[in-house]
Amino acid sequence: MKFRNSVFRLIIVAVLLLSFSQVVTGQQSVNLQKIAGSSGAINALHHLENHLYVGAGAQIMRLDVTDPSSPILESTVSLDDQVRAMAVTGNIVYAAIGFSGLQIVDFSNRTSPILRSLIDTPDFATDLAVDDERIYVADRFGGLRIIYVTDLDNPIEVAAISLSKKATSIELANQLLYVTVADEDLTIIDVRQPIRPQIVIRFDDVNAKRVRVVGNRLYAAAGKEGLKVFDITIPEVLTEVPHNLVTGEVADISIGRTSFHTFAYVMDLEFGVRAILIDEGIDQFKEFGLYETSEQMRAIGGVTDDIFVSNGKSTIDILKIDPDFKNIKRLAHWYTLGSAYDIEVL
Repeated sequence: MKFRNSVFRLIIVAVLLLSFSQVVTGQQSVNLQKIAGSSGAINALHHLENHLYVGAGAQIMRLDVTDPSSPILESTVSLDDQVRAMAVTGNIVYAAIGFSGLQIVDFSNRTSPILRSLIDTPDFATDLAVDDERIYVADRFGGLRIIYVTDLDNPIEVAAISLSKKATSIELANQLLYVTVADEDLTIIDVRQPIRPQIVIRFDDVNAKRVRVVGNRLYAAAGKEGLKVFDITIPEVLTEVPHNLVTGEVADISIGRTSFHTFAYVMDLEFGVRAILIDEGIDQFKEFGLYETSEQMRAIGGVTDDIFVSNGKSTIDILKIDPDFKNIKRLAHWYTLGSAYDIEVL
């Protein structure tokens, strides 16, 4: 009897494992695949051309995602601290790594990445933006730090500016930095002269967790206040633009561009992933797709018609807008060894 029970348990386990090896969405079979080599929480993803950079704990991995449903691990490198955010230009990765500051990694040799340098910041590097040879770091209570990387082996901080509250996220557009701070306020900083940054204005009624800028409009993920849109033609005068969309709790936004359209990919914690048409010149926004997620989402990213969504249970969904712009399909469902919290796509 004990032998029979053991065999029965083994059969049940085998059936469960097989059931998790594939996910079916409608009539479409979708791969459920573990990303080999990941270690620790997934705090940052950065997609550039055919590569995905994964910040897992204190490691960065580079995956070949020519076929998004079957990622191939090319290389892994260990950093000095947990990866909080990444930006990529060419083969160079700039990583905000919390209390250890900014670390620069060179992936020119795809199988043997090199740690080029590390520059500490006063507090906790949580987000960053890149403009040519300048790196702007949101350093929580350390405010905004401006670092020159003309020499990748010897980055130099050239300026800093204190903020009234801790900096949490950063967006760069038209030589202006839009920095969200604690209590979800917004500070706009002029960096046309990077060594002498100037605060333009502070707003305390935006309630933004993160903002994205497209043309003369600013899109704010405003939590339970939903999606907010502002006209920033004159940055000192933030004018809210009314819209006809009903949104739930909006936690993040990414901007995607196809050949003919521009979309705001909205991470709505109540409804799911939403693709909203925001072409320049239109008065009313139109929703082109909704993907209902089964798990709690943590972050969203997308720069074309591909959308990447992470959640806290170690999975990453890869989505795509239909060619007829009527729906969002899931291409793949990746299982990682860590928890996925943030995505940044270039």
